[in-house]
This record gives sequence, C-alpha cells and structure tokens, in this order.
Amino acid sequence: MIWLGKNLYVLGPAFITIPSILLGLGFVCIILAILGLYGCARANECILKTYTALVILLFLVEIVIAILTSVESNRIESGVEMSVNLTITDYYDNEIAKQKADEMQKTFTCCGANSALDYPINKTPDTCCSQSPCNITNAFQKGCAKEVSGYLEQKMLIMSITSFVCSAVALFSVGFACLFFRDLGQYTKLQ
Repeated sequence: MIWLGKNLYVLGPAFITIPSILLGLGFVCIILAILGLYGCARANECILKTYTALVILLFLVEIVIAILTSVESNRIESGVEMSVNLTITDYYDNEIAKQKADEMQKTFTCCGANSALDYPINKTPDTCCSQSPCNITNAFQKGCAKEVSGYLEQKMLIMSITSFVCSAVALFSVGFACLFFRDLGQYTKLQ
C-alpha cells in the first residue's frame, strides 16, 4: 500500500510481521484449547501442566506483541508522510508511482501528500476530484498522509487491543487450570 521509489514498502516489516504472528498465535490457541480440553476430559495432570506452561508462554508472547504494536504505532505518521511525499513527487515521472498515488487518492478520497497544492498548477490528477475536469478548486481538501496514517493507526490500535484481550483470556485460563489442579489433587486423595 505505501510505496517508495523502488518497490520498497516504507513502514517496514513490523506491519507484515505483527499480523502474521497474531494469526500464528490464533492457530496455537486452537491447538492449546484442544490440549486443555483433552487434559480435563482425561484428568491427566501431565497434559494439564503442559497446557498451563504453554498458556503462560502464550500470555507473555501476547503481552510483547501488544507492547510492540503500541510502540510501532507511534512511528506511523512520519513513515507515511515520507512515503506519500515520495510517491507524489514521482507521480509524473514513474508509472508505478502514478498508479499507487491514484489508488491511494481514490481509496481515501484525498489529494496529494498534504493537499492538492502538492501537484503543479493545472496538473491536478483526476483521482483528486469526484468530478472532471479536476483542478485545485474542486479537488479533495484533505491530504493523503494524514488519511493513510490515521487508517493504519486505527488498525494498529485494533491489533493492540485484541492482543491485550487475548492475554487476559490466557491469564484466566491459567487461573482455571490451577483451580482444576487443586481440585484434581483433592479428588485423587479421596480415592
């Protein structure tokens, strides 16, 4: 989405890595849930201890991811502004930059990095307007840098909140597993 001069994506690997890790953690959660259910159904203390240890590890990983998404979201605005400025600068010189800028301007109903004034006079692209012919007076007023960074910050906030919620669920799972251990120990003493 955010393109630099030579097919480089400005926001770095964190914006690809963090969602991939969260998807992987979702798969691990499913496997852990099956393991926990099996351990409870069989009242197998070894499986339940393994389950508890893995859930604690999962909890720690989710906390790290939540912190990482919070930290990375603070770097969004400067990276987006740099990327959008470079794309707009290359608009008339590079066909790929033109396609990316047009796509961005259509998607976010914005114009230029900061405004339509980023383009030369009488050369405002048609994607900057809802009607043709396009010029500075009828171009979208908002710049794309703020629109794109706002969009990405919103997505990062959602990922961060989701990670914190999953961490809380993992913490409750550990608590319930510990209660089950205690009851299982009392149950085996009665037999």
